[in-house]
Amino acid sequence: EISSEMADTYTYIHPQYGFSLKHPTSWTVRTDENGMVFFRPRGGQDNNMTLHIFNKPLAEAERLMPVLSVPGRRVESRTDVLLAGERWTKVLVAGQILQLTSYNNKSYGFQYSNLDTVSPQIISTIIFAPSITSLSLTKGPVGTRVVFTGKNISVGHRIEIVKAGTSFRYGDSHELLVDSKFGFT
Repeated sequence: EISSEMADTYTYIHPQYGFSLKHPTSWTVRTDENGMVFFRPRGGQDNNMTLHIFNKPLAEAERLMPVLSVPGRRVESRTDVLLAGERWTKVLVAGQILQLTSYNNKSYGFQYSNLDTVSPQIISTIIFAPSITSLSLTKGPVGTRVVFTGKNISVGHRIEIVKAGTSFRYGDSHELLVDSKFGFT
């Protein structure tokens, strides 16, 4: 069941690894210098979900996830699931869920509370494909012209571009509503 929070979404595109996923407009996304991605509701104190990206095999990446780094914690259950056309492993540990997969020689591990109903919906929107291959901004007399090229971008998408924890800002907005006038292909 899709929650009402997922009715209005931004598309997040990771600047280094090129995958995209949708998250509620009521949530913020922050990327740190190590490539970790933190998701949380606006005004929330804690991250609801974190994404860790490793240059390691999946089994090794799983052992490096924070919830498993606590001595004595053990995997309570493990199941394989298919999300967005990719095989994922879903692991329950100490009230936390890990969802892990590997793609293009990288291992991706999401961690969130087993009580969280929105994070699994966010993960289900992931697309492991370059979403924007180029982006150019040209200041003009009337405003800023934005030109995209890439895949999986369509009219009506909201695009939020984040780099190293800072949202690029265009005027008073931190999103672009993709419209046919932007000239993307």
